[in-house]
Amino acid sequence: MSKNSIVSEVQSVTGMNEHLLKRLTLTLGTLASQSDNPSISDIAKNDSERVAISRFFNNENVDADAILASHARMTEERATSHNVVLFVQDTTEISLPESVSGIGPTNSSKSYGYYIHPVLATTSDGLPLGCYAHKIWTRSNDRVRGRKRENMLRSIPAEEKESIRWLEGYQATSEFAQRHPDIISVCIGDSESDMYDLYAMERPVPNLHFLVRACYERVCIEKNSKEVMKLKDKFAISSYMYTDKIKVQKRTTKLDGKRHEFREDRDAEVEVRSCEVCFKRPSYNKLSTQDVSMNVVFVKEINPPEGETPVEWTLLTTLPACTQEEAKNVVSYYKTRWQIELFFRTLKEGCAIEKRQHGSFKSAKTCASLLMIIAWHIMAITYTPRQHPEVSSELFFEPDEQKALYAFVDNAAEFPEEPPTIGEFIIKLAKLGGYSPTSKYPPGVRTIWKAVNKLMIITACWKQFTAMNNVFSPEKG
Repeated sequence: MSKNSIVSEVQSVTGMNEHLLKRLTLTLGTLASQSDNPSISDIAKNDSERVAISRFFNNENVDADAILASHARMTEERATSHNVVLFVQDTTEISLPESVSGIGPTNSSKSYGYYIHPVLATTSDGLPLGCYAHKIWTRSNDRVRGRKRENMLRSIPAEEKESIRWLEGYQATSEFAQRHPDIISVCIGDSESDMYDLYAMERPVPNLHFLVRACYERVCIEKNSKEVMKLKDKFAISSYMYTDKIKVQKRTTKLDGKRHEFREDRDAEVEVRSCEVCFKRPSYNKLSTQDVSMNVVFVKEINPPEGETPVEWTLLTTLPACTQEEAKNVVSYYKTRWQIELFFRTLKEGCAIEKRQHGSFKSAKTCASLLMIIAWHIMAITYTPRQHPEVSSELFFEPDEQKALYAFVDNAAEFPEEPPTIGEFIIKLAKLGGYSPTSKYPPGVRTIWKAVNKLMIITACWKQFTAMNNVFSPEKG
C-alpha cells in the first residue's frame, strides 16, 4: 500500500519534535508494509531499526492519543464530502500476557490486557472514513465483580463508570454535527449502549441523532394517559412497514449467555414495524428531570428455523421512522454497525495486535494507535472499489507496487500508460489473497489484508531485481 497515503494520517501530530515525527512516519510505514507480521525483528531492516522502533513505542514523549487525534482530523476532512455520516462505536478487549506491566484483568478472570473503544466514521453505505474518536484503558486489579458490583454501580455517577465511553462517543458525534450542520450525523451503538443517560443527553442541533439497539425492557408511558406498558408489548400495536431479508452472520457461543448463543449463517426474513415511545425516567437517573421520547423500529424474524435463535432487533432512535422509507433508512444504518466488527477482526487478525510483544502498556498503546490507522486503511482499500471503482489505484498504491503486481500476476513486461482504476487493480490484487475473479462476491477484508502483505514482499523483490538488472544490463557495459 502507498506509504504516502497512510503516512499523511499522522502529518498533523502535535507535541513531538522533528526527530520523533520522522521516526513516527518511518515506524508507521514499516508496520504497514507487513501488517500481519507481529515480530519487529522480522520487519525491521536491521538491528538499528528494530531498536529504534522499540524505543519509539516506549518514549514518554510519544502520545498515542495525539497520533489518533491527527488521524481523526483527516477522518473529519473525508467526512465533510458526504450528506450522511454514521459514527459506529463499540468496545473490544486486547489480550496480552500477564507479564506486561500496566495492564489489567479483562472479562475473563484469567485473562489480562486492555480495552479499545473506537468511534468508526463510515458513509451510509458502509465505506470506512476513519476512527473519529477513541478511548483506550485498562482495568484495576482490585475490580469488584458479580452482584456486589451491580449494586455498587447504581450509586456511582455515570462519569466515574467505564460506560462513560458511550456518552463520550455521542458527545464526539455531537461536536462534529455542530461544526457541520448540513451533514446528518448518527451515533450508532449495540445493545451495550442502551443507557438512559445517553437518551437524556442534550441534542443541540437537529442533524444530530442516535441509533441504539435496545437491551433492557423499559417502561413506556402512553400519551394522554397514565397507562404504562413494556417496550416489547409495543410491537403488537406498532405500524407495519415492510418485510425484508437480513444476512445473519455465524456466531460462536460466548460466556455471557443468551445474547451470544451459537448460530449459523442464514438469510432471515424479517418483519419491520415502527412507532413512537416515551420512556419513564428511572429513579436512579440524575442527568434528566423528565421522560424522553423517541422512535422505535422493531425488526422481528418471521418463521425462524427450528432450533435457531430468531433475529429480533429493537432499534431506538431520534431519526424519523414513521414512513416505510424512513424505517428502511434506520435498518440500513444499523446494518453498517457490522463494519466495526470487521475493524476489530482486521486489527486482531490482519494486524496481529494481540501477538505483538510489549514490556509495558505504554508500548502496547502506542503500537495500537498505529495499528488502528493501518486496520482502517486496509478496510478503506477493501470498500473503496465497491463504492467508487472509477478512482485511480494511485490513491492507495505506489507506482512500483502497481508495476510489481502486473509483472507478477500477468507476467507483464510493460505497465499500462495510464494507472488502472482501483476497481480493476483490486481484482488483480485479490488474486494474491486467494480470490477467484469468477466469484459473485467482491473480495473481503481478509482476502485484501493477505494480498496486501504479499504484495509488499513482491514489490521489495521486484525493486531489488530491477535495480540489479539495470546494473548488470549489457547496454550498461
